[in-house]
Amino acid sequence: IGKSLLLASAISVCGCIDLDRYPHDKLSKGTFWRTTDQADQAIAGVYSQLRNSFVYGRYFAFDCLGGVCSGTSADNSMTSVIYGTYSASYAWVTNRWTALYEGIARANLVIQNIVNLDASEDVISRYVGEAKFLRALYYFELANTYGGVPVYDESVVVAESYNDMMEPRKSLEEVYDQVIADCDAAIASLPDEGGWGDAMHGRATRSAALALKGKTLLYEWKYEEASEVFAEIISSGRHELYPDYGELFKPGGDASSEMIFAVQNL
Repeated sequence: IGKSLLLASAISVCGCIDLDRYPHDKLSKGTFWRTTDQADQAIAGVYSQLRNSFVYGRYFAFDCLGGVCSGTSADNSMTSVIYGTYSASYAWVTNRWTALYEGIARANLVIQNIVNLDASEDVISRYVGEAKFLRALYYFELANTYGGVPVYDESVVVAESYNDMMEPRKSLEEVYDQVIADCDAAIASLPDEGGWGDAMHGRATRSAALALKGKTLLYEWKYEEASEVFAEIISSGRHELYPDYGELFKPGGDASSEMIFAVQNL
């Protein structure tokens, strides 16, 4: 009886301890998504995926898939594509797929959690606009590489649904519809050029979202609609051709008004 009472007492004492604690040695969902500094860190993670080798980091390698193909040596990573001997397990096929969906997952994470930010509705809307523009850009690249692909938006929480994410491929038109919807949301909430300030140069702008929407419409052969979108960019007067084409690819040219959106690497 004595031992039973002792055990019961021990269980009672242990049962009163609050185990719902956040870790003190690392970030968690319970302690993150509170300040604009944390929001900037999160959105920077969405941007950083653009530099992945299989997104835009080695985009020049895609030249080897067209009429300007060069180099067919054994160490050329595109050799099997050039010869037509690659399969679905080929590194460029699987790694690009994974890298682009990683960017989408990061964008969805921001959209899902940014509502907890201690900031005004306008600030929160701006972050959501950034995330949706970047998600649109990742889906645009997926569609142009693979055609119709599964579409996952912020309604899917990867941490909860990882083993059940079996969404079938959408049609190419449906993927482009998602891209345009995200662009429209970004257009409504992102600032114009200069709205971020010099320290934030490179972040998505309203013109960037307009340009991506127009380009998507072009890929759908909707030329009249595309021209209307591009006309808005032209009429804004915020962009003009750089006077020296060669210098456009050097420091200075990348920050010129001809550049509507460019991946930042410094």
